[in-house]
Amino acid sequence: MTLGTCIREARQRAGLTLADVARHLGVTVSYLSHIEHDRARPSDAVLGTLSVVLSIPPDDLYVAARRIDQRTIDYICARPALIRLVRQWPRNGAAGGAGCP
Repeated sequence: MTLGTCIREARQRAGLTLADVARHLGVTVSYLSHIEHDRARPSDAVLGTLSVVLSIPPDDLYVAARRIDQRTIDYICARPALIRLVRQWPRNGAAGGAGCP
């Protein structure tokens, strides 16, 4: 699922309009529509507010946006062996491995 789809479905489940959410975010309806159609990449601040407004765990949004938080980056960078291990994973579940997203 793309970030835009995740946001749109959560907004619709919450019974909110584009205008409702845009007002909470302090952005235009057009910009929010672009985010929902994966034509715009929201800032971390917008993702954080969307998380609250739409009751979506922030980690879910960061995964959908293909971003991770600084704490995770710091954790990984402090463990070079982890980076080597991840690089060894088969892509797309090939050869029975876990695969990468």
